[in-house]
Amino acid sequence: MKYKLYEVCKIINGRAYSYDELLDYGKYPILRVGNFFSSDKWYYSDMELSPEKYCNKGDLLFAWSASFGPKIWEGEKVIYHYHIWKLIPDENIVNKYYLFYWLKNSANYIKSTNHGSVMAHLTKKDMENLAIELPDLITQQKVATMLKDLDTKIKINESINDNLEKQLELMYRKLKMDSGHSEIVTIDSFCSIFTGKKNANQFDEGGMYKFFTCGDTPLRINSFIHDGAAIIISGNGSYTGRTTFYKGKFDLYQRTYACTPLENVNPDLIYGLYPIIKYELQRKIKGGTHGSSIPYIVFNDLAKFEFKYNRERFPEYSLQCKNLILAILNNQKEIDALQNLRDYLLPLLMSGQISIGN
Repeated sequence: MKYKLYEVCKIINGRAYSYDELLDYGKYPILRVGNFFSSDKWYYSDMELSPEKYCNKGDLLFAWSASFGPKIWEGEKVIYHYHIWKLIPDENIVNKYYLFYWLKNSANYIKSTNHGSVMAHLTKKDMENLAIELPDLITQQKVATMLKDLDTKIKINESINDNLEKQLELMYRKLKMDSGHSEIVTIDSFCSIFTGKKNANQFDEGGMYKFFTCGDTPLRINSFIHDGAAIIISGNGSYTGRTTFYKGKFDLYQRTYACTPLENVNPDLIYGLYPIIKYELQRKIKGGTHGSSIPYIVFNDLAKFEFKYNRERFPEYSLQCKNLILAILNNQKEIDALQNLRDYLLPLLMSGQISIGN
C-alpha cells in the first residue's frame, strides 16, 4: 500500500545550538552529524529540554544535512542536533526496522531532492512528502529480520576485531615497557615506503580490489599497486595517521602511504611494526612527542620514524602479532562478504523483486 512518509511516522526536529552553548563537559552528550557517522569529538549540554528532544537506545534517527542516512541509536541518552531528525513510526502501519532499511536504501534518492544546493540538505516538508510503498506487517517483519540478522553478525565480527586490536595494543605496550637491550632504528631499515599515483575520484564501485584513500573506509578499483602484506597510512585530511593492515592486492590514493617489507628483511617483522606505527605515529600527530599537531604526513615522518628494537625479542613478538592480525584480516573478509550480501539483497527486498518464504 502507498503512503506519504508523514502518514507512517512522526518526524521531529532536533535542537539548534549556538557555539557558546556547546560545552566540553556536561550532563548530556549532543549528537551532531559528525558523531552520527564517524567523529569521536563530542560536545555536551546541561540544558533540560522537553522529552522529544532526547533520543534513547533503539530510537530511529535520520541525518539530513551534508551527510545523509538513517541510524538506530545504540548509545546512551543524548540530545540530538538540529541537523538530525527523530522518526517515531506508527507501529500499526510500519515496522521500525523495515523503515530503517527503506531509508537506508533510499538515502541516495533522498539526497537528490536537495534542489541543487551547494551544501546538501533536505527540508522537513520534503522528507514528510516522500512516497513509500509498504507490504503487510508480516512481510515487513520478515524482511527486517533477515537484514537485521546480517547486521548483527557484522557487528559481532566487528566487536571481535575490536577486542583483537586491544590485545595487539596490550602486547605492544608490554614490549615497550620491557624492551631489554635495544637499539634505536628507523622504519626504512625494514620497509619500502611508497604512495599511490591516483586521485580519489578514480575509484570504481564494482572494482575487484581495495582502494585505500585518506577517507573513512576503503573504496574499490580495478587496478593494484601491490600484492602482499602492507601497513597502510592515511597521509592527510581528517584521518591523517589512520593506520591499518592489509594483505592482498590493493591500490592507493596519491596521499596514502604503504609500508611493505624490504626483500632482505624477515617478512614476518611487518606484523610487529604495525602496532608501532599505529600507536606511536598517532602520538606524534596528536602532539605526543613534540607538542604540536601536524596537518599531514611527509615521507620522512615514516621513513625516519625511530623506535627501540630488540633483535632477540622482536621476531617472536612479531609472530604473536601475526597470529592476531591474520585473525583480524580473516574476520574482516567475513565482514566484507556479509556487507556485500546485505547491500545486494537490500534493494531487491525493498522493491519486492525477491520475497521471503515461510
